[in-house]
Amino acid sequence: MNEEGAGRSVFVSYRRLDDDPPPEKPEGGFVRYLSQQVRWELNQLGVPKAVLWRDRAKIEPGDIWSLKIEEALSDADIFLAIVSRNYVHSDWCAREISTMAARAVPDGSPKRMLRIDKHRVEDRWIPEPLRGVQAIRFYQEDAETKEEDEFFWRGRVCLYDEYISAVRRLARAIYDRLEQLGGINEARRDRAKDEPSSSTASETPDFIPIHTIFVAKPAADMLEEYRSLTRELMQRGCRVLPDPSAALPDDAEQVTRSIQDALANSPLSIHLLGKRKGSRPDGLDKDLVPFQLSAAARRALADPTFNRLIWAPKIMPRSNSADENLKLRDPIDVLSGFGDKCPTDEIDGDTAARFKEFVLQRIFPEAASSIRPNIYIHSMPMDRSFAVNIARELKALGATPLLGPETDDGSSQQIDQARRALLSEAHYAVVCWAAANRAEVTSETVCSALQAWKSGNQSKRQLILLLGPPSSNAKAEIAEFGVGSAVDRIVDASGPGEIKKIIADHFQIICRPDRS
Repeated sequence: MNEEGAGRSVFVSYRRLDDDPPPEKPEGGFVRYLSQQVRWELNQLGVPKAVLWRDRAKIEPGDIWSLKIEEALSDADIFLAIVSRNYVHSDWCAREISTMAARAVPDGSPKRMLRIDKHRVEDRWIPEPLRGVQAIRFYQEDAETKEEDEFFWRGRVCLYDEYISAVRRLARAIYDRLEQLGGINEARRDRAKDEPSSSTASETPDFIPIHTIFVAKPAADMLEEYRSLTRELMQRGCRVLPDPSAALPDDAEQVTRSIQDALANSPLSIHLLGKRKGSRPDGLDKDLVPFQLSAAARRALADPTFNRLIWAPKIMPRSNSADENLKLRDPIDVLSGFGDKCPTDEIDGDTAARFKEFVLQRIFPEAASSIRPNIYIHSMPMDRSFAVNIARELKALGATPLLGPETDDGSSQQIDQARRALLSEAHYAVVCWAAANRAEVTSETVCSALQAWKSGNQSKRQLILLLGPPSSNAKAEIAEFGVGSAVDRIVDASGPGEIKKIIADHFQIICRPDRS
């Protein structure tokens, strides 16, 4: 539907089921999020007035729905079908396709139909008018397992680089079709008259990296964490080798040379070890992940200053954290499944966020003292206001407080998942005790979420019990005799005195390690 001054329009044909958000992320519909992304890309390409038309967005209460759809189809310049297993079994979507396909189109004019493949659909189910049109995939098939991975799942982008690349290809395809229909170049030239000319390429200084860092190509089960880490390093001015944006060669000789050259230019290597070992290039005697480990091991044996930084998480990313029987992995055992340990190895089994912090401190030691510690704040419902005040005091000291959810913030499973998600980012956890009874507090200090967090890295994580006013015999006994091995430290602020001073005295070193 062409709105006044809107230029060209795009009709988005989709099944409403494919835009239903998951319960835990009510704003996370696939179609609405994709529309926002494509609008932005088209703006960057110089098509700020292209209309991405959707039935939910344009039909007003009281409109005759079928009539409005027919009008939109008759006016649309581009027909964009979001193909899914839901879509191909919809009678209404089939009607939209046939209506658009039946429009008289002069010979030699630009094709007006494009297709998004949300996931794999067998060819026999694809409607005939859509079989020969340009299709942009928003999923991939895992080369190792042949499983299907959608780029956008449960309200969030799961494979960021692939998703953004697909959005860009889609926007470019729409742009090309609209440009062939006319009207874009003229508008772009008019805008160019009012914009200052950009600097020439010769005026841009060459990129000079602060560090060159070898980050081994991972197997598919660690790809998301690899991309997050490499993006962080590049944003901080590092040159990452091998190039994260390029695939390694398929030939054994070429991949060996590529890995050796990359290692020769780096003072250390970083390896992410999941459960899988990656693919095996033709002629190579090992899978890709253990091959890179062994190449780095040879470098470490030749150069005692060279270290391998290895992440073998005790809990695999995207594991079912609600499963209390989830078996923890031993990082040393994990490494032994990929290759031998070197004397200079530094092995970590913590969360992805903590490993990234470890890597950054290792590469940028000068910035280590400026890192703000994350402190999870836990309390019983009746002690919530006390916990909020403690969070304010810790924030004033320089920490980042992470307040746990309240009991009415969702179902028990949702609350448990939220607690674990916050705890995964925490360096310390504080249980606040003010008005609750002794049995409740004791029970909370050994709750599954806190204990799972502690077991992730017992040497680095501390659980602190903070006793607040009013004072009581129970608190005095806890302060004197403790509350079991689950709690690492007890801070008694229940008696008379300035609670701000007590908090500052006990948490100063934690919150500001540079001042210790």
